[in-house]
Amino acid sequence: MDFIRFFLPKNSDFGPFVRSANALASRIQGSVADGITGLETRVEDLEDEAPAIGTPISLSGQTSGDFTGIPSWATYIVVSLIAGSTNGVSVVRLRAGTGGVAATTGYLGSSETTSGATTGTFTAGFDGQRTSAAAVRHGVFELTKQNASTRVWTCRFALGGADAGTGESGAGSVTLSGALDMVRITTANGTDLYDASAEANIWYA
Repeated sequence: MDFIRFFLPKNSDFGPFVRSANALASRIQGSVADGITGLETRVEDLEDEAPAIGTPISLSGQTSGDFTGIPSWATYIVVSLIAGSTNGVSVVRLRAGTGGVAATTGYLGSSETTSGATTGTFTAGFDGQRTSAAAVRHGVFELTKQNASTRVWTCRFALGGADAGTGESGAGSVTLSGALDMVRITTANGTDLYDASAEANIWYA
């Protein structure tokens, strides 16, 4: 250990020196304490912003399912769908929203069936392309924030058909009017009902 030696004249008054040393020690202790407090606060913030998986929701008998309360710091969102069949022929649709309300316009991009037989462009949501009540879809929609300072979100998705060797895939983007805080899984006509086994969940980071 290194030591610092102070040479003081004989019969010197040590009072000012001691007071200065004590003041310096207090400042050092305060700085360390502040640093520890700041570190603890940052750890708590990081814990709050840790990747999170939601609670699965049943879509049985429903026209749609909403995931709300998505935190503002989220920049990557995955919506999973299993056994996504309905009682009609309308395609599966994903919408993003702000203020708890799903956006109904501004969607850009396109999708197609894996065979390429059916294609379409987006307008009112990120839409699949299978129009069969027998279709049983399994897969994910991935949303990524394009820029930290904008409200543009990109989307890509892939859905495989458990009923047949036909899948659906697509990609696009949407510009929201505010911060994204919800997503909705539904159908294009908004009236077809999901069958008993249909389920969705969300993951975000």
